[in-house]
Amino acid sequence: MAKLEEFSKEAHKGVSLHVDRDDFARMWLATPFIQTRDADALEESNWEVISGDLEKRFPEGVSVHSFGHFVHGYYERLYVRADDALAIRAIQEWVERLEEYAVADEMHYSEVEWKRNHPEEGTCYSDDPDCCKAVREWWEFTRDDFSPGAEKRHAKVQERHRKAAEEWAEVGQLSLFPAVDELIALMGLEN
Repeated sequence: MAKLEEFSKEAHKGVSLHVDRDDFARMWLATPFIQTRDADALEESNWEVISGDLEKRFPEGVSVHSFGHFVHGYYERLYVRADDALAIRAIQEWVERLEEYAVADEMHYSEVEWKRNHPEEGTCYSDDPDCCKAVREWWEFTRDDFSPGAEKRHAKVQERHRKAAEEWAEVGQLSLFPAVDELIALMGLEN
């Protein structure tokens, strides 16, 4: 708790508060969990997972407060009541967990990253050159002529995609991608 008290003193610098700072600081302790206006996918994911978990388990013991800041615009910070020992312990557990591994929930992080990189169908902003390779190959095939050579290329692409889908299924990530049969149906390439 001493760490949170010290952290709280520093957390309010440059913040516009419309309440008495001393009264607020006596009742609520700032946590290191924030989401800024310019949050990246990891910060957004961790924020959603951690604040969601703590608000669900301690609805009276934690609270999200939004602030304006002269440097980085608005941000939200998770606060814990100074008299709620269980909520404070849960905050400490999350801090320790993130010190070991910076991702609160791998699946949620992957979903947030996917949504940010693919805001609409057919759009990919990922830095990973292989991110949408299979999808691009499918779309490129649909622009090819339908000669016998194109059919062979299509069969090879389809086989590569099936193998990739099997690999993704083994590691539990297949739900992030459409099934091969769904892609074939979407493109009207059913045999």
